[in-house]
Amino acid sequence: MRSTWRLTYTLSPILSSATPAPSATTSPTGSWPSTFGCEGADVLVVTSGICTEEAMRARAAFAKAGLSIRHLHLHTVKPFDAEALLNHVNNVTRGVVTLENHVTEGGIGSLVAEVMADAGVGKRLMRLGLRDTDAHGGSRPYLMWYYGLDALALVKGIESVLGVEFDITEDDLDAARVDDVHSLVNAEAL
Repeated sequence: MRSTWRLTYTLSPILSSATPAPSATTSPTGSWPSTFGCEGADVLVVTSGICTEEAMRARAAFAKAGLSIRHLHLHTVKPFDAEALLNHVNNVTRGVVTLENHVTEGGIGSLVAEVMADAGVGKRLMRLGLRDTDAHGGSRPYLMWYYGLDALALVKGIESVLGVEFDITEDDLDAARVDDVHSLVNAEAL
């Protein structure tokens, strides 16, 4: 019997690495945006899609390094709640990093940049995602690494925003989750 779960979108204490991440077989419901339980005060990390799990993989390593992360997952781009985003941006002190598994131009990074600029927010922003490039094929882990969409790329991005090195390596990150695929529909969704 397959169990299902629903994410709730309230601010809550930091969740463990065992917390389920969104996947092709589960879809979050609720209002925009969701926080995945990280209400940190140093850096806001905004993710979508499969990059959300990559950010979750880095959470414990950041905590161990003494960095307080606020993680905002956008399960949809529209409708976009600029006021809610600004609330999160204003609740961190050191900067914002977006991590998305598609192009940064016209994506979440652009939306965040526009909202911050329109509001006159003077915090550093780094947009991680695909640059205007032709992407090629490969395994998901390889492509995430190659295009700078994995947890280690997020670590490097945050280090760049802060001007600090945390000496976090792949060994410090939580393992990537691998889901069993029990049908062709689920396999195709991956």
